Amino acid sequence: TLELTFLCIVLSYLFACCFILCDEYFIPSLSFIGQQLSLSSDIQGATLMAMGSSTPEFFTSLIAIFLYSDDTDLNPAPSTIVGSAIFN
Repeated sequence: TLELTFLCIVLSYLFACCFILCDEYFIPSLSFIGQQLSLSSDIQGATLMAMGSSTPEFFTSLIAIFLYSDDTDLNPAPSTIVGSAIFN
């Protein structure tokens, strides 16, 4: 039970860090980009937020494709990984 308590504390801390990071940097930077491109707030939310939130998964999937290209157990078809990352 001590391990579970420690895990819950660490996860809570990581969620708080993620919230602060997104609130302080991610959303304002996307808002700035949208203003520079003269996009409406609806378009900013539909495109920039979707691209910004899917980009880390997309690049992680690309890294997995190239690092584990020989191991069939760890690397499903590249089209599956890239396709799910783009449209997520």
